[in-house]
Amino acid sequence: VKDTVEESIYKLNRSRSKSNHHSFINGNTKNQDQPVLTLKDVESLLARAPLTAPEIDENPTTNTNLRDLPPSVAAAIAAERRHNEQRT
Repeated sequence: VKDTVEESIYKLNRSRSKSNHHSFINGNTKNQDQPVLTLKDVESLLARAPLTAPEIDENPTTNTNLRDLPPSVAAAIAAERRHNEQRT
């Protein structure tokens, strides 16, 4: 599949294996070292422009559809609603 994280990882590993083929241990291929992605590699693959959260009222109404919001924002609003319901 084009333009996916999996494709990016595949290409990165493939380019590493071509440039660093001498770093592999010779002999039994079963016990051969495998290229490993570092945290920096993974972060660079997943890096995106920061998402801007939609404008949200300080006191969202019960009519706010949580499905239209980013997951973290929806979770925060749902938790706040549950907290407010428990206090009353």
